[in-house]
Amino acid sequence: MYTKEEDKLFQKAIIFASSSMDFCHNKKPVLVHSLRMAFYLYGLQYDITIVIAALLHDLLEDTSVSTEDISNAFGIEVTDLVMSLTMDPKIKDYKKQYIDNFSKINNNKKALIIRCADIMDNAPYIGLASPEIQRKVKEKHLYFYNENKDKLCKEPIWNDFVEIIRSEKL
Repeated sequence: MYTKEEDKLFQKAIIFASSSMDFCHNKKPVLVHSLRMAFYLYGLQYDITIVIAALLHDLLEDTSVSTEDISNAFGIEVTDLVMSLTMDPKIKDYKKQYIDNFSKINNNKKALIIRCADIMDNAPYIGLASPEIQRKVKEKHLYFYNENKDKLCKEPIWNDFVEIIRSEKL
């Protein structure tokens, strides 16, 4: 169970994220995706910093929100998690961008849990991509699975994540 203070902080994060979407430059439903992730992790009773960072994880990439904005509203731990999950826009090659991001989250269990939720929530949409993109995304997911199974196998999210990986029929 979450405390009243944690629930209020989560509500604050929902308002923060939704008000940030006025300046979203991504055509995808970023807020809906982030809300699904956050509520999924909330339901699994993950630490509130994980839940809030999941909700805010796309804001640096897709809106005009800054790290300072997040830090002022939610503190350095949430900000660090969001920053670690943010792809480097200077890296144009998709595979190199993923490798760089993975190196940032590799030793951060909270960030790995959020990335699991991110992969799971995006998985149903893989079929909309071209066969080549589908193959690359599935390879990326399998790589993430293989690299993290020992770190995350006892986490509440893991069995659901494994089901998603299996359903991708790699």
